[in-house]
Amino acid sequence: MDKPKVLVVEDDFATQQFMKFLLRSRYDVLFAASSDEVDNILADNQDVTVILMDVSLRGSEDGLMITERLRKTEIWKTVPIIAVTAHAFPADQQMALESGCSDYISKPIDQTKLFEMMERLIAANA
Repeated sequence: MDKPKVLVVEDDFATQQFMKFLLRSRYDVLFAASSDEVDNILADNQDVTVILMDVSLRGSEDGLMITERLRKTEIWKTVPIIAVTAHAFPADQQMALESGCSDYISKPIDQTKLFEMMERLIAANA
């Protein structure tokens, strides 16, 4: 059985490596560091089952802007998007949910919590 495909949108290389280490045993992991990379990867991988979206991306669009744009596209309207951020304030969580994120996790990432969240969201979207 194929592993579920996950797109990690993260522009920090060290965090990318950590996420790869964390996820690779359970998921087929793809990475994007910018909005252009997100668009290119999703165009070629329409079977992505969940997206982990860094909120604080540098560049023309941050993670919440990308999420809002993806939610306007039919194929990505219901795919789970988990906001990943260093900010744990309730206002940040509310902004993530309002932009279209399915859920929210703050850094440092609790592996058990992340896996439970991903499995729950993937199952709910199946």
